[in-house]
Amino acid sequence: MANRSDETDAPLSRPDPWTWVAEGYAETTLDYLKQFSDAGLARLDYDGTSRVIDIACGPGTTALALAPHVERIACVDFSSGMLDELRHRVGAAGATNLDLFEADGQALPFAEQSFDIGISMFGLMFFPDRSKGFRELHRVLRSGGQALVSSWAPVSRSELMQAVIGALRPDEAADEDEVPAVGLEDPAVFAETMRQAGFDGVEVFPVSRSLAVEDIETFWRDTVRGTAPVAMLKRGLDAAAWRGVEEKALRRLDTLIGPRPATLSSTAFLALARRP
Repeated sequence: MANRSDETDAPLSRPDPWTWVAEGYAETTLDYLKQFSDAGLARLDYDGTSRVIDIACGPGTTALALAPHVERIACVDFSSGMLDELRHRVGAAGATNLDLFEADGQALPFAEQSFDIGISMFGLMFFPDRSKGFRELHRVLRSGGQALVSSWAPVSRSELMQAVIGALRPDEAADEDEVPAVGLEDPAVFAETMRQAGFDGVEVFPVSRSLAVEDIETFWRDTVRGTAPVAMLKRGLDAAAWRGVEEKALRRLDTLIGPRPATLSSTAFLALARRP
């Protein structure tokens, strides 16, 4: 879901973690994230002649929702596993206007001004060079073309993230003050980064959605299967060590989430802009 670069060692900017969770992500996370995609798509203007690029498209969270309403969508991701999941879903949906590309969103294989709409939902936020990613998005949009990009808000605005982080916090780790927002989780930085890339009319707005938690065991299983950082943690431990992590996480989640059924909200910032 993120994008490849030799300039960083940030784990989520490499394809492997996203490929490890691709199947679980599509099964457990897609429906929740689609709510944010729908909120963004409702603010775009498109019709049956629109040409779209979806950067860090994952298993098609946004592209499959948009496909019936536009001419074509170029779906770009650097994770072969995510693209495999999208291929399965394209076949099941009978969509014929999606073209899949395994490529780096920081070096898109398209000519300048190729698309009417450019989208990156929870993808560009992980780029090792976000400014370069925004410049590439700007480059491939036609004059007047629209951009839709999203990023998570700070953890303090996400009950869902707080629960997962709290479940995995080491015993010896003290509660820490939240790190000041310096990336796209700061809406002012988000807007300025897009303006510096050449976008105009930038608007950043919050969208909050809730996830229902019926039982702790299912919530935890889905988190492990569909969340790249948790999957990375599991792969780095032997079976006995992972069992210890899981047992502790389930006990903590029981306290953190409280009586079930429960709902856990998350907030994202969505940005809309145009290429002048």
